Amino acid sequence: MRRTLVSMLFVYAATAMIFGSNANSATAGFGNSFEEVVSLAKKEGKVRVGFTLNEANFNAIIDGFKKRYPMIRVDFTANVTSNASERISLEALAGRVEYDLINVDDDKFAHFSKMGVIVGPLEWQKIFGRELPKEHVSPDNRYIVFSFNSRVIAYNQALVSRERIPKKWEDCLDPYWKGNFAVHIRAHPFVNMWSAWGEARTMDYITRLKNNQPVWSRGMEEALTQVSSGEVRMVCGINYHFVHALRKQDPRTNVVAAFPDAVPVALGDTTGIVKGAENPNAAFLLAGWLASLEGQVGFDEIGKSSPFLEGSEIGKAMKQAGAKPIFGGWDESNFTAERRNKILSVLGFRPAKK
Repeated sequence: MRRTLVSMLFVYAATAMIFGSNANSATAGFGNSFEEVVSLAKKEGKVRVGFTLNEANFNAIIDGFKKRYPMIRVDFTANVTSNASERISLEALAGRVEYDLINVDDDKFAHFSKMGVIVGPLEWQKIFGRELPKEHVSPDNRYIVFSFNSRVIAYNQALVSRERIPKKWEDCLDPYWKGNFAVHIRAHPFVNMWSAWGEARTMDYITRLKNNQPVWSRGMEEALTQVSSGEVRMVCGINYHFVHALRKQDPRTNVVAAFPDAVPVALGDTTGIVKGAENPNAAFLLAGWLASLEGQVGFDEIGKSSPFLEGSEIGKAMKQAGAKPIFGGWDESNFTAERRNKILSVLGFRPAKK
């Protein structure tokens, strides 16, 4: 086992030097226009995908691609974790390329790029058109995002009058909610709002939020259950897709999402094309399609579509509410742990391990 690991690391180092010295080799074999990419993808005939998505969600998402490109078979492996992606990347450096397209977590971008295992830079917007939002593509043009986590407020409409519906984050500080609203202890929305608010305003907000005596929840699903059951009236900060899933499962639920004036948005599923992929153009085509408005129809079904596309479900909802997305950028994960631990310190909780 030790000898195998040493051998793999040796191959990794040698391969990284080769890839790092020849940037032009990264895009060899790819079409130079959308039409050429499609033509080459059809000749390849399939694409092998390893994502963290489960089978049901992927089937809902990929249906449109299969209808548009029936000649391209999609071989999908579900629940490919970050640890598995690490193994896949090492095997790719050793010459065994299991997938053409894999999920790469945002905190692993620099590591994977340094390893030289992800293709790039690629001209995503040139190939897929200017309607592809710049937020969908990493600054180094190696990765593309096709789902987002939009943080909103949710309330029980049977317990909250119309004039009390939250319209901004400051509404969570109203004494009206004191002791009768939930907050997830990891405070995701406020970690994401840091980029817009800055440290001083964020810390002041968190202090005042704590003083309003929220009911702390250990998870977003737990908080949603608290709101649904009437244990609390509102949850201040929850991923929109949890509310979407509940309403889809139970259309009669009293839980409703409220979009505050500023909606913090975090990267969801991000992907890159593996160097040495057998079907690079099919992978390029699928990744670009997933990030396009046409591909986002599938993500509407699971409540994780892009707020940067006005034609998406969440884009329309935010426009109607007069809300604007707050996006900390592709490098936000570099600061997440430090910011979260400062917030947890104010709240009186132990620092998070990750």
